Amino acid sequence: MACAIRESLALDYIMSVREKDPGIGGEKIWYMYRCEFYGNNPIGRDWFLCLMDRYNLKVRRKIRKPRTTDSRHGLPTYPNIIKDLIPTRPNQLWVSDITYITMWKSAYYYKFCYLSLIMDAFTKEIVGWDVGPTLGLEYPSNALKMALGRLGGEKATDLIHHSDRGCQYASSDYVNLLKQNNIRISMTETGEPTDNPQAERINNTIKNEFLRGVRFTCIDEVRAAVARAVDFYNNERPHMSINMMTPAQAAFCEGDIGKCGSVIGREPLKESSVWRTPKTHYLCNQLWLHTNQVNHKSTYSRNKNNQSQLLLGIRQSESTFFRETQNATFLQRYFLVYGRTAIYFCCKNKSI
Repeated sequence: MACAIRESLALDYIMSVREKDPGIGGEKIWYMYRCEFYGNNPIGRDWFLCLMDRYNLKVRRKIRKPRTTDSRHGLPTYPNIIKDLIPTRPNQLWVSDITYITMWKSAYYYKFCYLSLIMDAFTKEIVGWDVGPTLGLEYPSNALKMALGRLGGEKATDLIHHSDRGCQYASSDYVNLLKQNNIRISMTETGEPTDNPQAERINNTIKNEFLRGVRFTCIDEVRAAVARAVDFYNNERPHMSINMMTPAQAAFCEGDIGKCGSVIGREPLKESSVWRTPKTHYLCNQLWLHTNQVNHKSTYSRNKNNQSQLLLGIRQSESTFFRETQNATFLQRYFLVYGRTAIYFCCKNKSI
């Protein structure tokens, strides 16, 4: 009991000093405390500093990193089937992971929330995400459902989902959701980041590029910031690994895109189920012909009017299609090859 009282008095003194000087170091506070309580049985220096550490009161706070992967479970796991796989099309390989984000409840007290991400390994597009206050199954499952929604209600064709061996990804509910959608399952063999490098990389990009220096106080702030980051990352941020395209633009490519500086050229857009009308497919390829020639500003100026006309034609063609068929049930986006030029069609419960 006496020890608890002495600790309480020490904590009160620390907080009173910190109100006057938030950046003062622990050694100096202990020196002031010793002088203030001399003869009244003050606690020792090591005890004092351990107390500050226990309550996260150090100036240079070392944030405890939570463990986001618990592979010590008895659930069935799956082999790593992507060791030699190089994806050549969208929706061939999804990689997933969970990372933590710090929320500050006060100047010295923090908690964590957890970001679940799913990324298309070919396009680098974040296709699913969710933020939760715990490491529960609900939030990775929500990210997976978001990714499945991008398929437009159709089951996947030869799609692999790769993750670590955490209990969330090995749970029966998560595994069954993958199997119900014809998605093959791949898991890491060890806990090394090199077994899931793309997922580790996107975690680092979101946290240390988009959220760097941001001090969150609640989970709603985190969700809003992640939503903005994902939108910019997918639709505006160029990637060297996909020849300086955005992930949304890479979604219309197949084969070897090539890295920035590669001699590999971009292929014209291929006709597929994504292009709902032959007219749209034709107009998009015409736009590709114009935009692929844009190597200098003068060339862009000469082609600008032609591009605008083609964009208008594509929009009119698709608007007519969606009004006539009335079968658009998900957000269908058409991103074009040049720069940030993009057309958005919001088709769910909205008119175009």
